Amino acid sequence: MAPIPRPRPRPPAWLLVATALVACRGTGELGGKGRGESAARDGGSDEAAARRAEEAGETGGGDGGGETTDAGDGEAEAEAAAPTPQREKGDGFRSFRAGRYRTGRANGRVPRAPVLRWEHTVGGEIRAQPVIAPDGTIVVASLGGTIAGVGPGGERKWTFEPGDRIYSTPFIDGDGIIYVGADTDSLYALGPGGMPKWTILPAEDTEKPELHDVDTAPIVRGDVGFVGAGLYVYAFDVRGTVRWRTVLGNKVFSSPALLPDGTVVVGSQDDKVWALRPAGAVRWTYETAADVDGTPAVDELRETIYVGGDDGKVHAISFGGKRRWTVDAGGFVRSGVGVDAEGRVYVTTFGPVARLMAIDGEGGWVRWTVDAGTGPTAEYGIRSSPVVDPEGVVLFGAPGGFVRAVSSEGEELWTFRVPDDVDSGPILGDDGTVYFGCDDGVLRAIGDPASG
Repeated sequence: MAPIPRPRPRPPAWLLVATALVACRGTGELGGKGRGESAARDGGSDEAAARRAEEAGETGGGDGGGETTDAGDGEAEAEAAAPTPQREKGDGFRSFRAGRYRTGRANGRVPRAPVLRWEHTVGGEIRAQPVIAPDGTIVVASLGGTIAGVGPGGERKWTFEPGDRIYSTPFIDGDGIIYVGADTDSLYALGPGGMPKWTILPAEDTEKPELHDVDTAPIVRGDVGFVGAGLYVYAFDVRGTVRWRTVLGNKVFSSPALLPDGTVVVGSQDDKVWALRPAGAVRWTYETAADVDGTPAVDELRETIYVGGDDGKVHAISFGGKRRWTVDAGGFVRSGVGVDAEGRVYVTTFGPVARLMAIDGEGGWVRWTVDAGTGPTAEYGIRSSPVVDPEGVVLFGAPGGFVRAVSSEGEELWTFRVPDDVDSGPILGDDGTVYFGCDDGVLRAIGDPASG
């Protein structure tokens, strides 16, 4: 597939300011952070460029110009020698979307010619993403009400059955403790062998407990975790108590992500993205035109949040809650957003034509698209969130029963077919093994053939 032509960028506003300062003052530095090239944002208006320049000035903290000193050459050399900032690596898929930033970045590399290694029947459709414990156990949950621990060779190690459907992807900490929600209106902590440690009933002191299914994926940082349940976002202590809860405007299907300062970011079916301070107070809200069921992804270097919604758009939002750009995705975006090590953005969409899209994270222009099938209505589409390896190869599952690998330039590398829809997001182990669940209730492992 030929890449979509890149629009010719106009000079960014901060560069024009810098040029004017140099012309007036000779040598000097421009205060604030330049963020690379400007690009098309809803038509590439001058207003958007001006807003971006204003944001750069707010975050930079400079006064717009510096004094030339005798130490200038040495400072320039030191700056040139400084290491290039790197985006945080994923956690090896111990959690939904591989960490607190929810970017889907894998540490292992996508296999080049995968074969089936094993299958394990869990029972019930699998919508939750599998996760990998520190000891290599793959933990997977199903709508049949089963949480299963499966060994690296495909054998069942343990089972926990909370008593109702499970959409929630578990979080596993460094000690192997598992945190997971269920439609029992409860959040559970399990030991490494699947034995319950504690249960929190978030809805027990509210008026409408039926609105408190814990369908989202918990995220834990230190001794505090966060999860969406019903109309609320909860903070919980890892010892099993609720610290706080904040009510949003409607039901929460989006799983919370964290900013570097601990701010909790989550979407809601009130058509908003919410940012909550670590103590639970609302920091800001961002308005869209429809439900936001997709999980946000955070680019800590670009200081940008990416999220899709039922308005058919992908939104880039500053850490301060301001719009950077939006892109028309052509269908609902209900999955998480992938962000690779270079800051390129990937989303999967609903239909009628379901597709994988690659977007320039800085400018908001579409780099390429790959179609993944056509369905009868707008409700036909990809629920699976994209995963990206260190080389920019993207993995996703799709209706029609397949997992596909696509290069960073939009070239299809391979397609692995299975008997039923792949609505669970695939994950990639550090050894290059791909694990994914299907609507047929089977967890599968695929990878390159063993050498020798």
